[in-house]
Amino acid sequence: MIRLCQRPTRALPAFPGLPMAAAGLLVALSATAAAAQAVRPPTYVPGVLGVPQPEPTVTVDMKGRSLNSILYEIFKQVPLKYAVRAEVGTTVCTLKAEKLPVTQALNQLLAQDKRKAEPLVWSFQKNPAGGGTFVIDREFIEVGMIEGENRVSLSNGRLTKVLPMIFNLMHAKYRIEPDVPPVPLSLQLRPSVWHQALPQVILEAFKTEPGLTYSIDGDTYVVHLQKAPPLPRSVSEADSPMFRKVHLSVDNEPLRDVLAKLMAGSQWKYQVSPAVKDVRVTFASEQPELAALAALLRQASATSSAQQLTYREGPGVLFIELGPLPGEQVANSRELVVGPTPVTMKVSLRIKPLVEELASRTGTTIVVAMSIPPLPVDIDVKNATVEDVLKEIIKKLKSSLPNVRYRSTGPNAYIIDLGAP
Repeated sequence: MIRLCQRPTRALPAFPGLPMAAAGLLVALSATAAAAQAVRPPTYVPGVLGVPQPEPTVTVDMKGRSLNSILYEIFKQVPLKYAVRAEVGTTVCTLKAEKLPVTQALNQLLAQDKRKAEPLVWSFQKNPAGGGTFVIDREFIEVGMIEGENRVSLSNGRLTKVLPMIFNLMHAKYRIEPDVPPVPLSLQLRPSVWHQALPQVILEAFKTEPGLTYSIDGDTYVVHLQKAPPLPRSVSEADSPMFRKVHLSVDNEPLRDVLAKLMAGSQWKYQVSPAVKDVRVTFASEQPELAALAALLRQASATSSAQQLTYREGPGVLFIELGPLPGEQVANSRELVVGPTPVTMKVSLRIKPLVEELASRTGTTIVVAMSIPPLPVDIDVKNATVEDVLKEIIKKLKSSLPNVRYRSTGPNAYIIDLGAP
């Protein structure tokens, strides 16, 4: 179990749209619905969490003052509001800022809070009529196997703190690009396996950062922002070479050939991951190139047996890789799982040597508590994760040990022991 703080006294918010028992029923959106969902607002600026740009600046020189008094001084200077929803205590703070962006001033101030178990964080609620409100509250993160079930419980949990926990529980390599912001998340998930939590967390963060998604580079998950706008935001911007219109119509041609035609004459270079299947597609476009590229990848993803595809931006390069386009659910979840080699086992052993064999095959650490007797266990699994095998072991032991369980004790580490009767 990974637990960053004690459960807050306030109730966590309810999210009726997110299931308490999230399973593998992640379905593909229709092409029309997916296209509508993935459209970014015309005023969207990647990575700023909705804060109006250019960001207002503040000048403050206050020492030995309460957090509330410094907040009041900050927001006297900007056309934005603030609301403190957390108990901030009597922390004495100091802030010296000279024309500092308001978010940087907030970060410096909130970092001085003494209550480290539930740190103060901010989120921004945009007002449709203009401006908005900085909301200051406490962060609660609980991720791991808790009371016998996989659990993600978040209240204002920062994305950049939550994702490493989930990737570690997936036993997966990962990279979070430096420009991915700490999107605050509040949700409850009960994934049956950990790789199901990743797309749901990303979809929730997408509501604040509409360019956010992830892709797979070799054996590594990469969380990133698609920053270049797929459509022009103004008439003058439409004249930019970035928005050259692609005139393309193909019938049942290999994806790589279609990509070459689409990107011919582009200022972008591109690379296609070896993991991408060269499926045949029928496609027509009269759109700016990035919008056309997204539509082509969506079409290729919808092709029978195709893998879900997205693109990742590098300096002047587009990487075509496995992964969902921003705002789209995972259609082919099994093909988007990167991690240890699946386990196939058909053995009949006593519990301790069986677990030693499983640990050896998966590169994990699995401890059998002294309270577990040396019972024999029959296992017959194919292409299973280490947690699938552990669940099968527990199922076989239940008839003799009703309160037997397994739980995570850290990245790639588990224990089989007895819970409360």
